[in-house]
Amino acid sequence: MVDRRELLVSAALQVMRREGVAATTTRAICTQADMPLGAFHYCFHSKAELFRLILDSDLQESLENAWSALDPALTAEENLSAVVATYWTAVQADPQWCLVLSELTAHCLRDPELAALPARDYARYHTQVIAQLERFLADSGSRCSVEADTLADILIAGLAGITSSWLAHRRDDIARTSLDAFVEMVAATITPAASS
Repeated sequence: MVDRRELLVSAALQVMRREGVAATTTRAICTQADMPLGAFHYCFHSKAELFRLILDSDLQESLENAWSALDPALTAEENLSAVVATYWTAVQADPQWCLVLSELTAHCLRDPELAALPARDYARYHTQVIAQLERFLADSGSRCSVEADTLADILIAGLAGITSSWLAHRRDDIARTSLDAFVEMVAATITPAASS
């Protein structure tokens, strides 16, 4: 039997994809899930709890797998290219999900009850990226001209920015050129052990 919470999360995502975050009321969610309104309040303490689950199920899962596959035998640029390729494949496969995440983040930041969710989500991912970068640097004997926490922030912000631009213009050629240049610039901050 499918968990009612899972059904409500799925229904919320369907409403968000179709009508946007602002239209994702508890009533709309329950109507989409074909459940009485009381079911939402039985399964969730608040909409914040639902949004937290949604933010935890975003593109970061595939990215986490990509980061964990960093290979110290490859160059920084080769590794970063592989991570970015994994990310971009996920973006192109589901641009509507990227729009939902962007809209949900903005919505949360404007709501005092939800404002902490994007920061929590960012901190979790930022910490994971730092750990993977530090592991790569240690295993490969490379060094970086910036601190790992700064480089992680640059990577996250850069990918988010290029994604936002692509969602606006939908020019794959522009996005690919920007991603390649971004990888090259970030990789330039990392010096291989042989060149140290």
